[in-house]
Amino acid sequence: MTTVEEVSQTATPETKLLLELADALDHLAVGDLSVRLASRDGLPGQVADRFNRLAELKQRHTRDLMR
Repeated sequence: MTTVEEVSQTATPETKLLLELADALDHLAVGDLSVRLASRDGLPGQVADRFNRLAELKQRHTRDLMR
């Protein structure tokens, strides 16, 4: 069986981003609002930045609701 770590060692930058993004979305889905993606260059960086902005917005909204 191939693990995520083994795949990410030989994967393209785009595949690595998709693996990280899938994992980060799973974390958000179960309520872990602290998850963020690492910065990157190019289109993968734009995707990571947008994900991070959305995660921050969700975290902020949740904090506001708890007040």
